[in-house]
Amino acid sequence: MATDKEQGKQAHAIFFGIVGGTIVTRLIPREYLLGPSNIPFSLVQALLNVSIILFISIVFVLLLTKVRDFRFKQFITRKGGKLERVGDVRGETPFRYMPSGKGYW
Repeated sequence: MATDKEQGKQAHAIFFGIVGGTIVTRLIPREYLLGPSNIPFSLVQALLNVSIILFISIVFVLLLTKVRDFRFKQFITRKGGKLERVGDVRGETPFRYMPSGKGYW
């Protein structure tokens, strides 16, 4: 279970997320994020709008990955540890055997 301090941090994060999201949606027009309105329907405009959302999502996930990796490395070095890549992890038995007998991990 989470401690009171952790729950307080979560509550603050949720509060700032709700307030920040409301402010952003009020200040930034929807057309900047989703593209222009698609009425009457245009396939090209629909594909463009979807690709914009997809691009923003991919960039967000990549940035989030980099930030989490950086924070993890900082955490390890603060604790006095050393982070090294030693190789790939592979199970003792293959995940799946093909009819030819070849195993895949």
